Amino acid sequence: HMLMNSAALPYLLLCYEKNLTEKRLLNKYLLGSAFLFGFVFLSGHLQIVYYTVIFFVLYIVFRFLQNIFSFKKHILSILLISSFGLMISAVALVPFFPVLQNSYRLPYSDFIIKANSIPVEAVLGVIFPYYKGSTEWSHFVKSTIYWRVFNNYVYFGLLPFIFSLFSFKLIFKKTNNLLPLQGFFLFLIIFSWLMCTGSPFFFLLRSFIPGFEKLQNHRFLEIYSFSVPFLAGLGFQVLVNYFSDLKEKFKLLLFVLIIFITTIDLIHY
Repeated sequence: HMLMNSAALPYLLLCYEKNLTEKRLLNKYLLGSAFLFGFVFLSGHLQIVYYTVIFFVLYIVFRFLQNIFSFKKHILSILLISSFGLMISAVALVPFFPVLQNSYRLPYSDFIIKANSIPVEAVLGVIFPYYKGSTEWSHFVKSTIYWRVFNNYVYFGLLPFIFSLFSFKLIFKKTNNLLPLQGFFLFLIIFSWLMCTGSPFFFLLRSFIPGFEKLQNHRFLEIYSFSVPFLAGLGFQVLVNYFSDLKEKFKLLLFVLIIFITTIDLIHY
């Protein structure tokens, strides 16, 4: 369910972007966004859906603030996408709500939140994987073997981290339309770190935003895991531009080498 959810997200953002450039309010990209939004709900585990929707809403707010003059287009688009998307997802949501009313989940205590929070050294697994053992925190130590699988699930591989570093070169370009987008993903990475590590910032939001008291704060790593690949993609494009003059055979060799290194890295991990 995580893979299906994550696979739909980039296309959802792409369709939403293309929808904004269309002159007509009702267009094929708007309908495509609505279909993908509904598909996210149908992809499986609703906890993962929840954080995906948070990510998408934050992206819409970001694009709205970038071009506040297109207020009407943004508002009507999100209303239509939400309406159509929720209609599509009704086949999953309608049977779910009666079950939700009988849910036994209570607001988490401060102790449980701190016990479930992920230490900073585990989040830094994006830079250095724990090949020779893993960091452990009490939530996973006390849980079943099944949950221990997720001890290191923050690791993305060495090359995506390197590609992310290349994205910082965009900051020094005078004319760069991608700089706000890069800043947005960096903001989300910092935001998700503050949430999943149980910082005072999380407890502040928990006090003011309804529903946050029932959230598992370590699951904000979902938003983190959505942001890193986009940032790595921006950096990868910068790297490819360096080799724009190379012959096609060398470019193909470069891509094969990248896939090979990534495969060995992840298998070894």
